[in-house]
Amino acid sequence: MRPCRSFARLCDQAVSNLSRLRALADRACQDFPQRNAKVAIAHVVLNVQGAWSAFARSYFLSCVLAPRRRTKGRVTLGGPSVARSFNDAIGVVMGRQKPKVKPLAGGVWERRSEPAWHEPNVLRKGCLDLGCSHMVDVENALALQTGVFQHLPTFRNFFAHRCEETAASAKNIAPQYSIPSSLHPCEILTRSPFGRPFPLLVDWIDDLIVVIEFLCD
Repeated sequence: MRPCRSFARLCDQAVSNLSRLRALADRACQDFPQRNAKVAIAHVVLNVQGAWSAFARSYFLSCVLAPRRRTKGRVTLGGPSVARSFNDAIGVVMGRQKPKVKPLAGGVWERRSEPAWHEPNVLRKGCLDLGCSHMVDVENALALQTGVFQHLPTFRNFFAHRCEETAASAKNIAPQYSIPSSLHPCEILTRSPFGRPFPLLVDWIDDLIVVIEFLCD
């Protein structure tokens, strides 16, 4: 996903990616415990976090381009940290998140040295340091009452490494959604939290879509 001058376009790309993963997750939860369903759930978890991270990074960099929002005009910058290029903007984030890391020769920042974009505070504090004109809306969007930002990485870690430690961490999350912690992490994601109509994994994807739409409005 690339930065652009239109939040509407950025939103459409991100929501399209997540909607595709949502459909796959919904079908997998219905077909669980078939083997193909388990494989699909792992695929979705690994890719949903990647999709959000890609959006968050592109959204932040797009702010340098004075992008047009979907409903509220353009974003302007007014912070003490002047950012005239994407590299400048990355430098702003690195200065706060990884102050000990230095750029390559010529002042270019290495992509793999960048902070974890899936963490909402990276985006929030980056926009704050740039002095984004829509900072209030960024704060409100990222304040949505959801466990996806805190808990999805734990499940992603399980599917990426699959060991007793990562499984235990995932299982410990289940009671917060009134789901038995005795279940396998994969099955936990197929269960619906108390008072919610959809499985936990689908619910998280829906929350991300809502956050993205709020950020782009």
